[in-house]
Amino acid sequence: MKKIVLAGLLVAATSFLWAQKAQDVITAIEAERIIHVLASDEMKGRKVFTPEIDKAADFIAAEFKSAGLQTWNNSGSYRQEFVLARPKLVSASATLDGESIDPKNILVVTTQPLIRIDKSTGYEIGYVKPGANLQTEARKYIRSNKNTVVWVDKSFAGSFGNLARLRSSQFRTSTSVVFVMTEKDPSAFLIEAVHEITEQKMANVVAVIPGKSKKEEMVVFSGHYDHIGIGRPVDGDSIYNGANDDAAGI
Repeated sequence: MKKIVLAGLLVAATSFLWAQKAQDVITAIEAERIIHVLASDEMKGRKVFTPEIDKAADFIAAEFKSAGLQTWNNSGSYRQEFVLARPKLVSASATLDGESIDPKNILVVTTQPLIRIDKSTGYEIGYVKPGANLQTEARKYIRSNKNTVVWVDKSFAGSFGNLARLRSSQFRTSTSVVFVMTEKDPSAFLIEAVHEITEQKMANVVAVIPGKSKKEEMVVFSGHYDHIGIGRPVDGDSIYNGANDDAAGI
């Protein structure tokens, strides 16, 4: 069984009860040394998309190497890099059976700069009907990883805008989901949306301890190594060091 040590940006910190043998390795002195580096003022709170989060990743990778851990998939690097896309809406429009829709009643979850959808485009059609949980249904359509137009009942007028949080940062994908609040189930429609797409690189830091049995199974130990960076000063100190969130977890 492999044990995988993952310092992740997008996973929650997890606490573990370590066996007696581990206590010979994890000492107060070593824990303090690591926390002092990750939570130091020099790391400036380890906010994502800053040079300091890269410094933290480099430090963690160096610790993995010093401990003699293997790289993920024998890639030669402890970094597991990925890209997040941040869309900024430029314009959105829709006509349903020839009737124009207010742009505030259109919400597009996409990483494509331009989409143009009509009956011939091949998008599936979905519905959020009265009494449903709007957030739950919306996430279901997004997770389906299918091009979908979703007609949302106007009973959700008070909460429709909350769907905007679903498009803040996404993994790159070729599929899009469009939510339109309407009382119609139109026979004809045309939807267009333009976005500015900014791509930002991120990385987990992953190391592997090979097991001696059950080699196809894995146990994952994880913690996030980012924090919230620099914010409102408290007693003159504006650096959110994140000693317990989550330097201690790392």
